Amino acid sequence: MQVTRYDRAEITDSHLTDEGYLDIKACPISRSGVFPYYFADGTMLREAKLPNDLQDGVDSFNNKPVTNEHPNEFVTADNISKYSVGMTHSNAHMQDGKMVVDMTITDPTTIKEIHDGKRRELSIGFKADVEKRPGEFQGQHYDAVQTNIQGNHVAVVSAGRAGHDVRVPHFDSKESPVATEIMDAGYAGNLSDDKGGKILKTMIIDGKPYELAEDAAAAVQAEQNKATTGASSLEEANKTIAALKKQIESLKSEKSDSQDKISANQAKADAAQSELQNMKDSQQALIDARVQLQMDASKRLDDKFDFKGKSNRDIKAAVILANHKDLKLDDKDDVYVDGAYSLIMAEKPKSIGGIDVQAGQHQDGEDPKSAAYKFAHAYEIANQE
Repeated sequence: MQVTRYDRAEITDSHLTDEGYLDIKACPISRSGVFPYYFADGTMLREAKLPNDLQDGVDSFNNKPVTNEHPNEFVTADNISKYSVGMTHSNAHMQDGKMVVDMTITDPTTIKEIHDGKRRELSIGFKADVEKRPGEFQGQHYDAVQTNIQGNHVAVVSAGRAGHDVRVPHFDSKESPVATEIMDAGYAGNLSDDKGGKILKTMIIDGKPYELAEDAAAAVQAEQNKATTGASSLEEANKTIAALKKQIESLKSEKSDSQDKISANQAKADAAQSELQNMKDSQQALIDARVQLQMDASKRLDDKFDFKGKSNRDIKAAVILANHKDLKLDDKDDVYVDGAYSLIMAEKPKSIGGIDVQAGQHQDGEDPKSAAYKFAHAYEIANQE
């Protein structure tokens, strides 16, 4: 399975040339090791970047474009003029288990951001195959190996994300402890675009990748975090099941005549097992419903809409008001909001009941009242009876 990964390391020894370019010398941009990747179902996959595989891919980082943040697409000859702010040199090599390379940054804005501390780290954009092949490296167990590593670009990125505590020294610093960032829990990739595009994150949900806006991904992650708070309850349920099963086996081994007690304990164990499964199913259903709601609602909302911290009702209300600004929802219950939202989502985007939402113009020959308005009227009558 081929995936996209981003490794991060700090900018190290650097100096300005007479032309004003920024030369960065022998900067570590990746290293061998074992790195954890977390998935929405709570599982973790430890991926190893082994020295031989890293060595095999080192030449692919020669003469590659340097970008200001990761673009939302890989850099090619067709778009390099849009994204490139410099180039790596042709001396990428392994040194003490780290991949290092020289590079020159020519863009004055990027150079200033590095100098001011806004951009303090380097993050490589690359593709790799992930093979599920368990093993051990330097005393650490791993579940899979990254192979066929192929570099595409090196991005100058902001510091301090995902709890990263590495700080970049000023120009001409000689100390360079390498640091590689691992994606936040649930993230297997991170695409962003400072050139006006939408920031995207690839989130693994139930083993499948979904590309969501950064704010939407954060909101889904929050929901997943809520779901995982039940992990202690699940653990207690598992302990209860184990204890009851042990008690059953003990009673059987002693050939006890208390068959009723055995049956009662079996019933309790079965009930606990059923409750455990229901808890798991309920948590997954909440995550799936939230993902679907945000993916559907994003088609009807402005790209700048922030899903973070919004309840499902808040998102549905935003969709309703985006299409019918004069509706009042503060005193309406969830049944009303759910019904109005469902009707709006069934209509054609940007055209509801013959009304152009953006222009506010009614199309000739069609009823000026949309399905959402008809639903509101019928709902009010029903609640007066």
